[in-house]
This record gives sequence, C-alpha cells and structure tokens, in this order.
Amino acid sequence: MKCPKREELPTPPATKNGWPWTEGSPQLPERLPTGRTWPRVSIVTPSYNQAAYIEETIRSVLLQGYPNLEYIIIDGGSTDGAMDIIRKYEPWLAYWSSEPDRGQGHAISKGFEKATGEIFGWLNSDDAYCKETLELVSRRLLAAANVAFLYGDCDVIDATGLKLDHIKSRAGGPAEFLADSYIPQPSTFFRRTAWEAVGGIDETFHYSLDYDLWLRMMLEGLQSLYVPITLSSFRVHDDSKSSKDLIKFGFDMLAVMEKLSKRIEETGFQSARVKGYNQAYWMLSSGYKEFIDAADWDEEEGIAGLALWDQFSQTCGDERGRGSAMWLECLYRMGQYCCLQNLPERGRRYFEEMIKSDRLAFKAMLSWITSLMGPRAYRTFIKTCMS
Repeated sequence: MKCPKREELPTPPATKNGWPWTEGSPQLPERLPTGRTWPRVSIVTPSYNQAAYIEETIRSVLLQGYPNLEYIIIDGGSTDGAMDIIRKYEPWLAYWSSEPDRGQGHAISKGFEKATGEIFGWLNSDDAYCKETLELVSRRLLAAANVAFLYGDCDVIDATGLKLDHIKSRAGGPAEFLADSYIPQPSTFFRRTAWEAVGGIDETFHYSLDYDLWLRMMLEGLQSLYVPITLSSFRVHDDSKSSKDLIKFGFDMLAVMEKLSKRIEETGFQSARVKGYNQAYWMLSSGYKEFIDAADWDEEEGIAGLALWDQFSQTCGDERGRGSAMWLECLYRMGQYCCLQNLPERGRRYFEEMIKSDRLAFKAMLSWITSLMGPRAYRTFIKTCMS
C-alpha cells in the first residue's frame, strides 16, 4: 500500500499540530531511480488500552510518505476506546484484529505471521516514528545487502510529547551489547530473513523480548548497522512500564542470559556476560530502591520478586557473578525490603549473604547502608553483624 497523504486521513483533534498531525513526510516516487520498486516494509503495532496515544502512533506510520507500506495492528481486546480509533484508520491498514492474547510478544508474533514485507519493525502503541524514518531505513538496507538489522537513536518523550531525554546508541557486536544493552527497540528494523533465521520472538519474555531477539541475531553472526540519526520517540507516562517493572526487566535480562549461556560460552563472550549480569543487577537494585522510596507496592508483589531472586540464586549460584558491587547492593535492598515488611528473619538471610559474599566490599558500603536504613532494617542489620 502507498502511504496516504495527510489530507486523506481523518482530521486531527483541534488541539494537535505539527508532526504527525498537521505535517507529513514528503511523498516518495513509486520507484527508485534504478527502476526497482521500494522494498515492502511491514510494521506491526501491538496494542492494549492506549487510546490516549495510539492515534499519534498510527499517524506517524501512515504519514511516512512511503510507497510500499504494510501496516498491521494487533490489539489485545482494548476497552478504553482504542478500538474506535483503530477503526477510523482501517482503510489504510493491511490487517487488524482485537482479541485477548498472551501479552506483547504474542501480539507481535501474530502480526508478523500476517506480514509479507522484506523489512520488519514493530512500534508500540504509545511510541512514534520520526519523519522519513522508513525512507532512511530502506535506503540504508538496500545499500548494505550484508546487514540483517539496523538501528538508530531515540528521543524520550512524556505523555504530552515533550522531549525529556535522548537515547544515543552506538555501533557494536555481541560482546558490547551483552555488556550494555544500547539498542532502542522502536528505532530498530530487521530483514524478514533475520527474523526467520532466529525463529522470531520468544514470547516467554515480557520485558526483555527485544534484548533477547537482538542478542540471538548477533550470536547467530547476523550483521547489524548503527545509523546515528533519531528514528523514533519512546514515550514515558503513568501507564507505561514503571519503576516497579525495572525489577522485572532485571529478572528478564538474567533469564535471557541464562537461556543463551551455552551459546555465549561457545562464542567466547564470558567476560561480557559478567558485565551483562552487573547491568541486570543495577536494574534490580534501582528498582528495589525506587520501590522502597515510593512505598507503592503491596507485600504480595514484593515477595513475588524476592521469590524470583531466590530461584536465580539457587539454580545459578556463582555463575551469576556473585560478589559484584551491584549484586551486593541488590542483597541489601531485598534485606531492607523484608525488614520493612516485618519479615526480619528473611531480611537477616539476605544481610548474611551480603556479608558472607564479600566482607571487604560490605565494610566499604557500611556507612552508606546504615544511613539509608529504617529502624526495623537497622535492628536486623545490627543483629546480623553481631552474630
């Protein structure tokens, strides 16, 4: 399908202006200067209850001015009015559906099962593409036949579209990516052949499914290309994955590395994997800190997170980089959480593990830890130190 012109789409709300409301990308010619048609680009949007943002997402795809677009929306059964917005744009969609699914990964897989394009990408229903993104991606992939997937930079915006931050990515391979997951998902595109080569997305992951996909592509030896241009906007808002989900991101990353551990060892990236563990521990530690500071979780959620930690600790042991500063900080955060939840014996167990792991590192953290503790955590902490 050829992208529609701006005036062909539904009239935007009176309060909206600029891209992608009152502005669109230039319409590209039907064919390239060589005479060949543009490669078909298939974009999938997984959607669920994002009525406040999905229209901007849809328009940012349809107003690319691209001559060979296939746009697919897989909705999980929204009840907030998102389906009414999707129906408004139905004439320009290759396919859409709305029914309960098993989560984001399942929705993405369902979408790409319907896709017929050469180039794939998925854009979540609260994010947006920048102007002329699809043209740039297509030209770069046409010029680099050996490249399996391409990624660029990304802006971070708030609920109103105000720019909050900028994610600057960089070039690298499996070792660099393991050590620092620097690829922004909405700014990433890949060939159909790359998707098929690694078997698509792993639906068991809900937070690090893109991290898993890019890492599997790299470990498979597929070539990537970094383009230092902003290709998309990633939206942060009250209903998006929040600070409490940072812990789940951390556990998902650990699970990805555990799943791929054999392949990582075979390719000789063990040292990079340790850095990857540290990154995951940083997420866990930061998540627990934000949770404790905000005090916005109930006990059931907190204990569920601790149970996950126990599972990883018991099954993986020293393979998970025990003794790193981030790991020690995670133990402290979880010990503190247990004490604040009136579970002193469980908290004591985490404090004891922290001391046992690295007494020197523990002593260096002592004043910092003590200054952050509440009374209950401090009492349990002192009992542990004296035993």
